Amino acid sequence: MTSSITFAIGDIHGCLEQLQRLVAACEARAGGRATRFVFLGDYVDRGPDSRGVIDYLLERRQARPEAVVCLRGNHEQLALDAHIDARAMPVWLRNNGASTQENYPEHDGCISPLHLGWLSTLPFCHDDGLRFFVHAGVDLDVPLKAQRPEVMLWMREPFLTDSDRIDCGRFIVHGHTPQANGVPDLRKHRVNLDTAAVMQSLASFVSAGNSLVILRGNHDIDWHWRSVQRAFRVALAQLAPIAAAQIVFAPWFYYEEGRIYIEHGHQYDAYCSCDHVLYPVCPGDSRRTSRSLSGIQTGWP
Repeated sequence: MTSSITFAIGDIHGCLEQLQRLVAACEARAGGRATRFVFLGDYVDRGPDSRGVIDYLLERRQARPEAVVCLRGNHEQLALDAHIDARAMPVWLRNNGASTQENYPEHDGCISPLHLGWLSTLPFCHDDGLRFFVHAGVDLDVPLKAQRPEVMLWMREPFLTDSDRIDCGRFIVHGHTPQANGVPDLRKHRVNLDTAAVMQSLASFVSAGNSLVILRGNHDIDWHWRSVQRAFRVALAQLAPIAAAQIVFAPWFYYEEGRIYIEHGHQYDAYCSCDHVLYPVCPGDSRRTSRSLSGIQTGWP
């Protein structure tokens, strides 16, 4: 009897087309063997189709529940917290929750009850006896069965460094920390599968001859630092041939012929006192556009 093969897939972030292509490639690689998929969380935010990603995972889970494991990521937790307590909403929005809200216009920016209910059932980890699957990482000083949810959702250091010398009894399969070069980070005791799907979408967008304009807002402190801007350009250049002039960092607003783009800092936020237009607006047209600038950028195939 032929043994089955397990595929783990890291942070998807609303990139449905990339997910579908990756799953198809995995199934082709299996060559007729039975497959099992473990999805490591972060299905929502940043990319253009968080809703489509959830629908796709639900369909696969319903078709073969024994062969599909979907874990919870920190972005699912941010969304859940925002729907439970309005005070948590700004935190979700600062972490790109607006791109997910745009997928649910009929629910006034709230995730549909069906999808929200499913997200709330997602487990934090999965142990198959050989590997420990988790979104972000683990506390290497704590037994795997006693890991705290917030650790499994948010951990980076010291796990990423110390895991090279500490064997916790399972090989750790995780995501959460993006690999700018788009390649999984395989180590002795762990593998990081967050290959920055959204970054690859941006790289494809720019390498096709387009320009990428990033507005620096009042919350975007890091984007004002030249070292961060250089690192971002280098990261994209690792994924596709890109000229430095194709990436522009603009403070607060950006103008091009017939159009003005406005940073959507807290003074324009629906949860603050001022009622201003969000996202790109055209002169003479004060209506909010149907998609955010980030959604337009990451929507490239």
